Amino acid sequence: CIFLDDFKGVKFESTLPKYDFFIAIGNNEIRKKIYQKISENGFKIVNLIHKSALISPSAGVEENAGILIMPYVVVNAKAKIEKGVILNTSSVI
Repeated sequence: CIFLDDFKGVKFESTLPKYDFFIAIGNNEIRKKIYQKISENGFKIVNLIHKSALISPSAGVEENAGILIMPYVVVNAKAKIEKGVILNTSSVI
């Protein structure tokens, strides 16, 4: 695990090993910029989905898209969840 704020001068392309990433930033615009930078440099951005979340088999959750699904979230039939989305605790979609 690397907390990038501790290394303000780190460049994604040359100094970081090829690990999976998750972007834990609440600000949508900043999260989008970081997502683009990480993606451009070939890093995989994983989803984090809590084990208590209920996701319909017909719902679409984009793979490796930096999606965060918190505890007790319900994603109903045919819902489409795309990159960078944060579904907070007990949300119903």
